[in-house]
Amino acid sequence: MMFLALFLVALFRVKSVNFSELATGFMGSAQLDSNYKRLQRICSEFELDYQRIARLVAHLMEIPQPWVLSIDRTNWEFGDQVFNILMLGVVHDGVAFPLLWLMLDKKGNSNSEERIDLLDEFFEVFPEVEVAYLTGDREFLGQVWFEYLLETAQLEFRIRIRESDKLDDGCQSLKAKVVFSALQTNQQQVLRHRRQVWGHWVYISALRLEDGKLLIVMSNHRPHQAIADYGKRWGIETLFGCLKTYSPNLNLIERLWKFVKKQCLYSIYYPDFSTFKQAITDCLDQCHTTYKKELDSLLTLKFQSFKDVKSIP
Repeated sequence: MMFLALFLVALFRVKSVNFSELATGFMGSAQLDSNYKRLQRICSEFELDYQRIARLVAHLMEIPQPWVLSIDRTNWEFGDQVFNILMLGVVHDGVAFPLLWLMLDKKGNSNSEERIDLLDEFFEVFPEVEVAYLTGDREFLGQVWFEYLLETAQLEFRIRIRESDKLDDGCQSLKAKVVFSALQTNQQQVLRHRRQVWGHWVYISALRLEDGKLLIVMSNHRPHQAIADYGKRWGIETLFGCLKTYSPNLNLIERLWKFVKKQCLYSIYYPDFSTFKQAITDCLDQCHTTYKKELDSLLTLKFQSFKDVKSIP
């Protein structure tokens, strides 16, 4: 009970959830290192329901269906620690909103099993959502993976393949860069017939980029839209850019957390830790009912803009 009181006072004093900073805000004679370890112990018992948060984010953003999903992997460095994250987001207004992710306990690319687990979780959390298609970069290849997308998930996809991947028309197998070698800069081509790639018959579309490289996209439906559709994948790159540079004003979840702190922490006494956890859970549950009007105003991507701005050297 005493620790909970000290914890709340420390939050008010330092206005941060960073453990190192919180530890400096504790009153009393305990050493800084002792406060830090106590924070680690008590917070290790508290686990957020990320599936509930995913549903809440989707509800608050009112993202229209059908959804465009984007899957990607990123590395984040925190001191000497490197976090390898496989993430699934829904693209809306040029940005991918993170829904679900996996912390990979290894270096390098994800495998088919990890990707399938992530998509299975998505269908569990959002069983009634209509999905337009899934986008992914050249990492997301593999026979088992495409078998899952085509047969189990029955999901449309727009996934980039490598120039070195072979395209088989049933008579001969050629590298993709050979098949599209005649393409000029900014020219597009869609192969008339399907090709076998990674053990499956799919449509192939290609675009010659300005740097001379080929953007080659495989799809299972609507190949003439595949290149344009694939462009929405960059929404998840925009997301990673925002998160890595950490812009709190652009981070909607940061605003939501400040709102929760205001509702649950300010001048409120909790007799024990379980009651404290339940208050946070109850607050999240009421975000789309009791607090909807307040959050509609708070969680917006509309910002003040300035016209006729001049740069003065």
